[in-house]
Amino acid sequence: MFEHINFSPGQITYNETNDSNYLHEEDLFQVSFDEDRYVIDLGWYGSEYALLLIKQLDWSYPIWERRTSNLSELEFLMRECVLHVKELLYGKNND
Repeated sequence: MFEHINFSPGQITYNETNDSNYLHEEDLFQVSFDEDRYVIDLGWYGSEYALLLIKQLDWSYPIWERRTSNLSELEFLMRECVLHVKELLYGKNND
């Protein structure tokens, strides 16, 4: 589903998005950046997809979150999230 997105320097650690039978599972897709400093997580939660950006494995407080019930929006939202991670990793306000 996200084969046209450059996740570098992140590493895809979980991917069930290539099989449409799994698109309504809680765990769908995950990318780790900088040894889990940042993690992008995509899952299905009942009636919507949740795309979360987690910092330092603090799952209680995502630093970025988008939700949609529209499967066709996921690629746009994933690109937005990846850009946000890269700004955090390489931007002037790097933390």
